Amino acid sequence: GKRYEARFGLYACDGTARGRPKPIAYGLKFLRDYADVTEPSGTLVIQEAPLSIGAGYVYRNKNALIVGQKEYTSEALSFKADQPANVMLAWGPGGIRALSTADASVTLDPSALGPFGLGVEGKHGGVSKHGKHLVIEMLEGEALTIK
Repeated sequence: GKRYEARFGLYACDGTARGRPKPIAYGLKFLRDYADVTEPSGTLVIQEAPLSIGAGYVYRNKNALIVGQKEYTSEALSFKADQPANVMLAWGPGGIRALSTADASVTLDPSALGPFGLGVEGKHGGVSKHGKHLVIEMLEGEALTIK
């Protein structure tokens, strides 16, 4: 039935002709935009994780950090989500683009990624500043720009 079929595709059946985008639709758009301006490169590390598939991942490149996990901690990025999330950061001259595929509490040190400040543009659930760190309540599928 519908519960079984809900696990497939990029859009959830909601009674409309198009459907409602699932969180992965926003993640794929973010990744597509990143791939359009970046040569294939970087490292991908698959890690054992307490997720339904048993694994999470960390992708790093000179201009990106993308993590699939419920919790993660590094110098530049830490986050915690109630469900598995893809927290995606990509940066360049226009700032840091950030997206999470699930609601997540994210701590970010923009200065660890480049000459970026603490300004946050886009829809979120709240932002606080702690020294050089931002604590952002990121909302599922809402892209942010940090400058």
